[in-house]
Amino acid sequence: MTLPLRNGNNIHFSDCSKVDATHDTDIVESEYHLLRMIRANCKALALYTNAESAYKSHLQEILTEHTVAHLPATAYPYVNEYDKNLRKGKTLKQFHADFKEKKVFEGVIDVETNTNRLSYSVLATGDFDDDRVEDALILISWHSKEAFGKGFKLIKVSRPTSEARFSTTELD
Repeated sequence: MTLPLRNGNNIHFSDCSKVDATHDTDIVESEYHLLRMIRANCKALALYTNAESAYKSHLQEILTEHTVAHLPATAYPYVNEYDKNLRKGKTLKQFHADFKEKKVFEGVIDVETNTNRLSYSVLATGDFDDDRVEDALILISWHSKEAFGKGFKLIKVSRPTSEARFSTTELD
């Protein structure tokens, strides 16, 4: 992928080391969200490359129209600490009065809330936290319906037992 630099040149990313060496301020501001997407993909690749094999999985059908609604409400673009605290202990569907989900294809679900359009995509599955239970790396791409905000967020979704709720960890 090639992105424009503020100095008028372009930078072509052929591997993740070049992504790591690029500073936020190097990229044209309007394309910064793409740099975040590339960074999230590089992080997911590194985690997947180093993941151990899982011995158990409680993530059957991790991303369906039904299960995306039951992800924690914090599996959403970060706004501020106040918003994050309001979301704790709730699912996405519980938090958003206006929540519509639609399967795009296997492993990708589009979601629309009253303020944002989002796409949840499974990038990889494996044991990413060394507990021998399968986790999933999910990339959330989003854009605001009423403002100029857009971006990407990488999360790890875990479920230690079949009775447990999904938990998420922000990875970027």
